[in-house]
Amino acid sequence: MPVRKRVSARGYAAAVASVAVGYLLQSLFAPSFEGRLPFFWYYPGVMFTAWYGGTGPGLLASVLSLLASTVFAPPSYALSFSNVSDLPALILFAFVAGAISRFIGQLKTVQLQAGQLARIVETSDDAIISKSLEGIIQSWNFGAEKIYGYTAEEAVGQSVALLLPPGQADEVPHLLAQMQQGERVGTYETRRRRKDGTILTVALTASPLWDERGRMIGASSITRDITERKVLEQALQQKIEEMEELNRRKDHFLAMLGHELRNPLGAMKNSLYLLKRGDVASPTFERLHAVLDRQVRTMTFLVDDLLDISRITRGTVVLRRERVDLTQIIQDSLEDWRGNYQEADITLTSTVPDAPIMVQADAERLSQIMINLLSNALKFTKAGGCVEVAVKAMEDTGEASVTVRDTGIGIAPEALSSIFETFVQVEETSRRSQGGLGLGLALVKGLAELHGGRIVAQSDGPGRGAEFTFFLPLERKGA
Repeated sequence: MPVRKRVSARGYAAAVASVAVGYLLQSLFAPSFEGRLPFFWYYPGVMFTAWYGGTGPGLLASVLSLLASTVFAPPSYALSFSNVSDLPALILFAFVAGAISRFIGQLKTVQLQAGQLARIVETSDDAIISKSLEGIIQSWNFGAEKIYGYTAEEAVGQSVALLLPPGQADEVPHLLAQMQQGERVGTYETRRRRKDGTILTVALTASPLWDERGRMIGASSITRDITERKVLEQALQQKIEEMEELNRRKDHFLAMLGHELRNPLGAMKNSLYLLKRGDVASPTFERLHAVLDRQVRTMTFLVDDLLDISRITRGTVVLRRERVDLTQIIQDSLEDWRGNYQEADITLTSTVPDAPIMVQADAERLSQIMINLLSNALKFTKAGGCVEVAVKAMEDTGEASVTVRDTGIGIAPEALSSIFETFVQVEETSRRSQGGLGLGLALVKGLAELHGGRIVAQSDGPGRGAEFTFFLPLERKGA
């Protein structure tokens, strides 16, 4: 049964019981007063019933009291008004009892509502605080204690400046002045300071407090801690920006992909056209064959990069690990690329130890790492420049390192953090980078990490060269 129905039923029962008690008192003591004060015995019952049960039960007690005192009262004990000698007294009792019932019932309702409101305020998770016009804290609920860390004993009587972070001392006086001038203050975001010094982001709503004459005597505020929400909003905004950046890179990548595929396809189309004519001389045929072979290899390289990036992203790359000599793989890669560097008039030097450096790795994937690093250095180093490769075994850290250092266009400091991300290209300010899809360094990072290694990039800035170093775990002795 709902609480309100139980209270109402008990209230009406109390009305009957209180009238019965009044009737008993009247029966016992009325003869001593010779019939005077016939209604006196019922006033306490009416007041109790109105307080306990509300206006309805109080009015019922008033009606029952009239009947008990006038109809069933001694000495007649009968449904008769013969014992009513003072009609004005009857009317007065009816009026007074009804007024008492209504007044006490309403007073009880107000008390209940005030109690409920006080419990809501006290148990709210929001900080609900009242303060004087001088900014002195006058009330402090549990929510305020939870948010700010101060107990009511510590906060009440203190200045609200206790909660203000540095640089916001004028906020509360300005807020009070606004409300005194009749300006509406809506919910706004601001900062507050906890007892431990932590700065919170809060949503604050302020309202003026008035006395019975309509004068402003202070203000109340409801404060909600939104620090976590703001952190989440910032994280969400960062994710949105990252997605927008990825979308921009995707669009840029598609444009580059179209460009990179169009160039070899154009050369292949022209070569096929000449071959189709059938009157191509032997030297020309060999040249066209070389063009087709070179462009097919270029397209194969692009497609292989795309497929490898896809496999790394999906985690489907399978490494064929074996015991290999890292120095031999580096030497082989240098020999493969030395001709390309000579054609570009770029000096390629190396520092590789004579002793083998053994690692557990996929030899083909290590060659792929070196191909991408050497290709990257060649692409961004101008004629007359220099590229140096250095290999070291670091027994103290259990790692081998391979460094490719160039004197090329360099990297801006803000670009170093994203240089290994997919579809990112370093471009000179005066011209577009020399081809590629921006996948090489992303592949290097992915393959190095698959081997349990890592790669780092360093540069002193644009025009000052760049250095890429990848690390691999050395083979454990006795393995």
